[in-house]
Amino acid sequence: MTKDLIFFGKDGLSSTSANHIANMAKEAYQELEHKLNELSFYEVSKSLLDQATVSRKVVVKKGCDSASLQSFEQDLLKIAGYKSLIAWLREAIKAKEMLYSEIANYTLADYCKMKGVEFPKMQSSDKMPDREPVLTESDYYASLSVSRRNRYYELETKVATIGKFIHDGGAFSNARYNLDNVINNPCDIIGQGHDSIIVENTPTVDRGEVEDVFNQLQKLHREYQKELNAIKSDCQKAVFESTAASNKKYEEAVQRIKDEDEAQRNIYSNRVAALEAEKNTYVNEESERLKLLKIVIPDSLKSVYDEINSLGGKQ
Repeated sequence: MTKDLIFFGKDGLSSTSANHIANMAKEAYQELEHKLNELSFYEVSKSLLDQATVSRKVVVKKGCDSASLQSFEQDLLKIAGYKSLIAWLREAIKAKEMLYSEIANYTLADYCKMKGVEFPKMQSSDKMPDREPVLTESDYYASLSVSRRNRYYELETKVATIGKFIHDGGAFSNARYNLDNVINNPCDIIGQGHDSIIVENTPTVDRGEVEDVFNQLQKLHREYQKELNAIKSDCQKAVFESTAASNKKYEEAVQRIKDEDEAQRNIYSNRVAALEAEKNTYVNEESERLKLLKIVIPDSLKSVYDEINSLGGKQ
């Protein structure tokens, strides 16, 4: 239960405010994504065949310039920042809901384990032992520090955001493909005779400069992917080691049970009733404490949060 308390502190956001900020951050990154998805590296102009002078040309579509080309990395990282904030807030909201659910379903066995007291039971040597819980991927990431856990979410969003932009079918990939077509086919004629219309496609950035930015984004994507893979590898290793340890302890417990005589029966009913009363008191107190928890914002996300909050978010 305590593994998700890393999201919370005395000062921060309520779940309602966190959800509001997450929704605003989503609107912010969608606006940037829309701009990137409309990306074009060439300009389209039209003119009549018998009036094909500069003064008669009409630009019907503009392409990005060099300055815009150099801003892609900044835009992508800003999108990733918004998505990282969303990921943190959504996970925190989910964690608080899980905390409420866990305390609502708290069992006597859970309470005894938490208090470090023996769970009352009718002992029998022929009863098979329970396996110790095995570390899951969720448990592993929940055990990380605030900065490390948030870094994992940041890397996931950066890899996904940049990858979506530059890989096949992405806005940048499509724009490169269209630029090559424009370079090879700079002009089209639509119609016949005096009513024919010349459609001119004029690149607005140098092809080599586009390739440089593409290679730069690919390199950035590989670096983020490498760091993300390292974290995932650590997680897989921890899960494997936990599983092996659990299996070993289970096998040892089975062997001990086989070697032990039947244990003496203990007084049961009164002990259970007393512990149930203690447990119910604890559950009520813990429920009240959970109401006061606020969602904290990691240091690495504070600038993104302040930016979104200034647009209308309320703490």
